[in-house]
Amino acid sequence: MTTAVANFPVSIQAAAPNISSQLFGSGLIGLREGLETGIVVMILVAFLVTAERRDALKWVWLGVAAAIVMTLAVFLTIQFSAYTVSGLGAEAIAGVASLVAVAIVTTMVLWMKTAAAGISGELRTGMARALETGSL
Repeated sequence: MTTAVANFPVSIQAAAPNISSQLFGSGLIGLREGLETGIVVMILVAFLVTAERRDALKWVWLGVAAAIVMTLAVFLTIQFSAYTVSGLGAEAIAGVASLVAVAIVTTMVLWMKTAAAGISGELRTGMARALETGSL
């Protein structure tokens, strides 16, 4: 007695994502996040240039550099520690990381829904306040 499932020519392994599709997806997410960050940096730079406060641009670029260094540090930590955990522990870490990511993204989307209109104004107000305070 043959079943319809036994005659079905598609294997389950063919549906599993391969490394290139995972890298492509991660690359798209990184590109999107980089573009969003670029928009925020452009708003800050445009404000400083318009306010004729080019002297404060160094703090914006210092913040950009610090963000890049922190991103690389987190990336390297994850890459080098990923091979020390295996089996059920690795799956538990991946599950918890996925839940944390879902919580962060959901919170961000809900916050962006209410705050999108005033973000540019808030950035300009915050930058003006920082300029009044002066350097560290």
